[in-house]
Amino acid sequence: MEDKKVILEVKDLKKYFPLGKGKLDKNKKYVKAVDGVSFKLYEGETLGLVGESGCGKSTLGRAILRLHEPTSGEVHFNGEDILKKNRKEMRKLREEMQIIFQDPYSSLNPRMNVYNILRCLLYQSDAADDRLCVDLGGSRILKKKIPVRLRGCENTHTT
Repeated sequence: MEDKKVILEVKDLKKYFPLGKGKLDKNKKYVKAVDGVSFKLYEGETLGLVGESGCGKSTLGRAILRLHEPTSGEVHFNGEDILKKNRKEMRKLREEMQIIFQDPYSSLNPRMNVYNILRCLLYQSDAADDRLCVDLGGSRILKKKIPVRLRGCENTHTT
């Protein structure tokens, strides 16, 4: 069996948010939004986080992308320690990484139709048009819709 390349490795990632406004309080309390998460994501895989509202899914994604600076831990993307990168380097790196939030309306480009959104994400060829349409529930009309015109279940399944 061929070894797959590790694309993303997260080790003991933590993100704590302080309670209250004072910075000098030694007895400060924290909300442990992400507390010791570790995983490896291999080439060709997709990671989906599932959990109750408020359990830290979005905070984990934001911490990995450094939209929230992690409290501690390690994040390696393609073998590089991204916690050591500066703002400019992170901006460039974020073009290669993606987080899709829970709200399907905010995660879809409102100017693109469903087909083009998925085609961009999946790098499908023109020969895959019919298969992509069938995978979306068999509707040839669906792929021409823009996100605001999708019904709730269509929007959720698209994201």
